[in-house]
Amino acid sequence: MPRVLSSDAARTAVTGAIAKAGNIHETLNQLKLDGDALNTPENWDGALAAQFRGEWPQHQRNFELALQSIDAVADWAKRVNENIMVAGGNGA
Repeated sequence: MPRVLSSDAARTAVTGAIAKAGNIHETLNQLKLDGDALNTPENWDGALAAQFRGEWPQHQRNFELALQSIDAVADWAKRVNENIMVAGGNGA
């Protein structure tokens, strides 16, 4: 039978990754709101502001892709750790 182990350090890392993923979500969502405000000519205008507005949709897509990737990593770490713990690999 293959070895299964989730040490204290691993469990702490999983918990930390999940918490950090939540913090990143919050930060990116706030950044998206800020970008949306800057994307409005009534709030921010000029040649470079217009350039920003042209590029903003791609940045929004990149934020969404980043969030999906971060969620996938956090979910994977949580699922693997749960499976290890069920299998009795809690390092005890």
